[in-house]
Amino acid sequence: MANNLSISFQNDMQELTHVLQVVNVFLEPRELQSKLVYAVNLILEEILVNIIKYGYDDEDSHEIEVQIGVEEEVALTVID
Repeated sequence: MANNLSISFQNDMQELTHVLQVVNVFLEPRELQSKLVYAVNLILEEILVNIIKYGYDDEDSHEIEVQIGVEEEVALTVID
């Protein structure tokens, strides 16, 4: 089982639900504590909503990438 996930999507609020579902499917088989999974989801949602709503000065489409690594700890990277 791969311990890394990378997903890219456009700065569109409609894509946010899909991204969070993909993240949950990735995290589920890793048997992480439910508090940790909740925290990852909350943090990721807050960051992505802020990027989508306030991160760009134009109405153009922009790519956002989310990377998650699970080893002894969970590492979360967001690139916009």
